[in-house]
Amino acid sequence: MTVPEAVQAPVLLIGALLALGRVASHWRAAGEQEQPALFCALIGFALAAAFAAVSGVASLASADLDAAEGWLARATYQLGIPLAALAVLAFARDWHWSRPTWGRLVLGLCVLFEVARQLGLGQAYALAVPLVSAALVLYAAWVRPDARAARLSGVVAGILLLISVPLPGNPLASASVLLLGLACLPLALQLTRLEPSGGADEKSAGQGL
Repeated sequence: MTVPEAVQAPVLLIGALLALGRVASHWRAAGEQEQPALFCALIGFALAAAFAAVSGVASLASADLDAAEGWLARATYQLGIPLAALAVLAFARDWHWSRPTWGRLVLGLCVLFEVARQLGLGQAYALAVPLVSAALVLYAAWVRPDARAARLSGVVAGILLLISVPLPGNPLASASVLLLGLACLPLALQLTRLEPSGGADEKSAGQGL
């Protein structure tokens, strides 16, 4: 599947901006316990939006932005997506980690990237991180205690992330930016308390987050 970069970048930009807007509006009204996770998810969506913007400019204007585009791509896939996935997992399991804990997670992801690069494992690490992130999102969807619609959006996000990983033989690898863009909004929905469909689910959702 070959999709032009000029098409993929706008899809990612729109998806990331929609996710940013939804999570940001929820972040402002969220409680103290929820805000650190939401802020880290915002970092992830902001990195994705920046990557899409630079990629789009590079493809349309034939600008030499390879260095910036490459850096933002790595930051998106190896820091932004894992942060969003961890936030989704924390919400699904009703885990409330402190700001220092989230700070250590950010630093830990940065350190792991550098260690993998120094050991010559950068390629393997670049594949492992989005795979683990997709698995975390799918697991979070499985254990969510609330409405079926919320779980379904998590499954959609997890599958889109999974099939976007550029594994050898993956026919969709060339459309990874497009798939990431499609995953952004359902991923954001996992962080913004979708309304449950019924009474039992409503009670569960009210107690969960």
